[in-house]
Amino acid sequence: MAGFSWISGTLALLLIAGNCVAAVDQNQLAQLVNEIWGKYKINRMFSLAASIPEKKNMNQQYDAKQVFSNENGEEVKMEIKRGNVFNKGRIVAATPLKKKDKTGKDTHAEYRVLQNFDTFINNNDDKAHDLLLFYVLGSPCYDQCTNESDELNILRFLDQIKKWKHYAFVFTYIFKSKTSNQSTQKQRREALEKIGIRLGLENIFRCEMSGDRMQCSSCSAKKQVADYCVLYPDEEPDSNQRQPPTIPNVPGNNANQAIASSSQRGLDNGNRNDVSTGGRDNGGDNGSSRCSGGGNRLLNCLRNCFRCIRRGRSLERNAANMK
Repeated sequence: MAGFSWISGTLALLLIAGNCVAAVDQNQLAQLVNEIWGKYKINRMFSLAASIPEKKNMNQQYDAKQVFSNENGEEVKMEIKRGNVFNKGRIVAATPLKKKDKTGKDTHAEYRVLQNFDTFINNNDDKAHDLLLFYVLGSPCYDQCTNESDELNILRFLDQIKKWKHYAFVFTYIFKSKTSNQSTQKQRREALEKIGIRLGLENIFRCEMSGDRMQCSSCSAKKQVADYCVLYPDEEPDSNQRQPPTIPNVPGNNANQAIASSSQRGLDNGNRNDVSTGGRDNGGDNGSSRCSGGGNRLLNCLRNCFRCIRRGRSLERNAANMK
């Protein structure tokens, strides 16, 4: 009976682990976002999508050198600063277009990138193994980006991202409108919820610099939007939005690492004045490879599932009672 107990407990823990990890390892994602910051970041709002190939014979380890370089970095920045969309090879990038659309509104950067995905999709064949990294400097807004009734919303384009088996939607700063009633805490949360419905919250991350290091945290906390991804500095969650207590840090689990506080930073972006936050324990779901396959992949998954294993302790105790 002891053997049955051990097997039952192990299987239960593996099943839990398989359902609680994100599509991308957060440490690896931080390295990729750091490449974007180092080579493509400009001093205003921008968005960039890249299809990053797997390293040869290394499952879900991605080769940034095949995509990001100082040479194409200068080319991309020059093109998007002119107001054009860069769309070549494995990269598509854009800045907002100021009130030139027939609606009289700014066309946001992420909308322009997604609008040009057709060519981008055709240029990148290995969608079963590449990582699609969709980056936008500020989180998508509620009033336009995630408003189904607005013709410039991005929601209707997000299925294009899912043509890749592995993908991550990443931002750094939290959206703040000059009009306060367009960026309430509830609206910020709902905006990410709508994206999460389409892409999965476990595939949405916030990445920002902490000292001289880029750090990424999941925007999924117990299947809800993590506070870290919606709250401004020193802002408390609304009483009806408070999340369950987070699981304490455990060695090897970087999801609960505190992110160093950042001062408020405004971006030169018209009505999209995005602000960063920091210093909050988001309790996010830890990112790692999915728990399928065997060997090193499974081992890496288990190493990044301390949170999930703690949740499974009750199952373990139940199994022990069967001895």
